Order: sequence, then C-alpha cells, then structure tokens
Amino acid sequence: MWLRQTGPHADGLDQALGAVERVVSRPVAEVTGGTIAGREVVALAGLARPGAFTRTLVSLGATVVAERYFSDHHAFTPAELAEAQSLGKVVVTTEKDAQRLGPDCPALVVRLTEQLLSGSELLAPHLGL
Repeated sequence: MWLRQTGPHADGLDQALGAVERVVSRPVAEVTGGTIAGREVVALAGLARPGAFTRTLVSLGATVVAERYFSDHHAFTPAELAEAQSLGKVVVTTEKDAQRLGPDCPALVVRLTEQLLSGSELLAPHLGL
C-alpha cells in the first residue's frame, strides 16, 4: 500500500491498517528559476484541482493576488497569457503547464517531487535497487 501524506492522518488510520506493509511519502514543492516567498503572484495553470495549487503557492510564502485557472491540459491562447502578464505580478505555473506558455510569457515554475518517509525497502526489489 502507498500512502501520500498531505496532512494529518485520519483518526484511527494506523490502527485500521494494522500490520499492512506500506510506503509513505509526502509531496515537496520547489520553485525553479527564482523565489516566490514574500511576492505577489498570479497563478496560471490548467488543472483538475486548482485549489491545491493555490495552497502550494501560499505554503511557499507567496501572496496569490489573482488566479487564472483553466481546465486540465488547456492550450493557452496568446490573449490569456497576455492578460495574466498585464496584471503586473510574477506569473507562476506548474511544471506541466510551463511547456505550453512559450517564450513570450516568462513564469516561475513550481515543481513537485515526492519524499519517501518510510517503506523504501518495499520499493527496492521492484526498482532493481
């Protein structure tokens, strides 16, 4: 079983799982190309759950002054990108969406990785480690 820890465990979870072997990880966000701590930003992305991205930006110290969210895998139009930039704040996007912005829309990029908290010995045989 793989558990992704994004907050406190639900009451009774460890007791309910008992001796079930499990891998536990947590998401780790980092900004590539600069910092957003203490800065006002515009969140720009095509996501299924945009609220999580806003919470990530806040957890990295940003003040989100505007959100420009679209459906998952959205192909941004030049007008949409220009509007986000016209707000005069740092545009921040996801690693996935950065590929769709093009050179005319500079943005800082949030990259998500996973940090293993426990259970790496369970993965080793499957990964050839």
